[in-house]
Amino acid sequence: EVDLNDDKQLDRREFGCFISRVASTADVSLDGVTAKLLKQREDEANARLEKIRQSQNMDLTHEGWKMMPHLFDTWDVDNSGTIDKYELTSGMSKAIKTNGLSITIGEVCDIMREVDLNDDRSLDRREFGCFLSRVASVADVSFDGLAFLLMKQREEEARKRLERIKMENKSNERAWIDMPLLFDMWDDDDDGYVDREEVGVAVNSLIGKSEINKITLAECLCLMDEVDMNGDRVLNGMEFGAFMARLALASGMLLEKLVQYFMDDCRARKERDRNRGRTRSKFGSMFARMRVSFAEEEMVGSPM
Repeated sequence: EVDLNDDKQLDRREFGCFISRVASTADVSLDGVTAKLLKQREDEANARLEKIRQSQNMDLTHEGWKMMPHLFDTWDVDNSGTIDKYELTSGMSKAIKTNGLSITIGEVCDIMREVDLNDDRSLDRREFGCFLSRVASVADVSFDGLAFLLMKQREEEARKRLERIKMENKSNERAWIDMPLLFDMWDDDDDGYVDREEVGVAVNSLIGKSEINKITLAECLCLMDEVDMNGDRVLNGMEFGAFMARLALASGMLLEKLVQYFMDDCRARKERDRNRGRTRSKFGSMFARMRVSFAEEEMVGSPM
């Protein structure tokens, strides 16, 4: 339903729609389902790191083959039971760069084709063992030494992944705490809703920023329509949270940074208004309405 271009995968915006639909179907809040998914990712990353660490507690003398099951599991990212070309070249590219192995990606691909006995373009456990043995020979390192280097590399990657997930979890917690305050800052007329004009004013400074993904006002209004569950063309508190979560995905920013950015921008805008002796000029309001009007014309007939 949310795969708008039918490419059988989800971009950031489509993924935001997907999570929102899941939350609605499961009858839970968007922040609730997001928190559960992030906690699941953290638990999985913890388990993965612990498994890698346990596999390295063995004596490394002639233990390269004993490490093979653990090493295979860490490279089989999608848990398919085989290692495909993408998983293999991704792992070996990092190994070559990190450890300075004397082998090229071209040679890695050649070896993969040689040991792929059933020509299915992936390696099972036995073929993976043969692959590493050939790689060790070409790179002029011992098999045990290569297995140990690759396990250490996987441990470091798992540790960094866990740290990143923990940081994202904390970031999202802070963002949802600040969300009601940001809602009040966007709700200029204090009617308990954020309308299209208020969205147009607030996101204006975000549009065209070079350090994030380009996003237009029309796309922002489209996101607003997607989360507007009752179709009243305004956002209540819950819909506003869903809108911000999708906007973060679309713009490529962490939710916490996006919320903080808008809070800082609102404060700066209000300070400028105070210095000019007004809260919001008639011209400012008129231009905001014009921008929204032009953006809505842009939306007509578009696939968004």
